[in-house]
Amino acid sequence: MSTVEIALTTPDLERLAAFYAGVLGADPVGRTPEDGPAVAVTFDLDGVALSLVAEDGAEPGAGRTVLTLGVRDVAAAVGRAVDLGGAVLAEPQDVSWGQRVASVQDPDGAALTLAQDL
Repeated sequence: MSTVEIALTTPDLERLAAFYAGVLGADPVGRTPEDGPAVAVTFDLDGVALSLVAEDGAEPGAGRTVLTLGVRDVAAAVGRAVDLGGAVLAEPQDVSWGQRVASVQDPDGAALTLAQDL
């Protein structure tokens, strides 16, 4: 996992992936799942991951941007976030793609995901 991941949601993953591949002049370095219809593709931007994630029902132009920060210990990072004035939006949980994730809000109200590779 990259230390920083920016994810954009889209109702048309194929269209947006073709756009970013053309703009970046690069093919995606990752695809989820590996077989069957893709739900996400990832580009490597010199160590920062740009992921495009399919979100059914999303309106074009109204997608969400998700900032994910890779950490060594999600639970400890959540505790530090709270100590520093943040708020917990989602407690740490293990997810099917092999990470433990949690969502927190920074003191200015921005949401971010903390992720630890398992």
